[in-house]
Amino acid sequence: MTNTIYCGIFNLLHNIAENFIMNCPFCGYHDSKVIDSREVNEGIRRRRQCLSCSSRFTTYERLQPASLFVTKKDERREEFSRNKLLTGIRK
Repeated sequence: MTNTIYCGIFNLLHNIAENFIMNCPFCGYHDSKVIDSREVNEGIRRRRQCLSCSSRFTTYERLQPASLFVTKKDERREEFSRNKLLTGIRK
């Protein structure tokens, strides 16, 4: 059971890391430096400069709530429910 939990957490972290990779929209290079960072309505606006072609571009970063899933004994996956957990603990 703990292997399933660790594998699930590892896969979640791996997917999150893949989503944070930002390539330069001009040359496609994978690395850039942040020149300016400002908070906007629902996130952060970052002004970036490509380390390859020196072009500047803007990225907007917002937090995206991640849903947690529970894997049942019969391999079904179900969205985590805090109420179900509390009910089970009370029983």
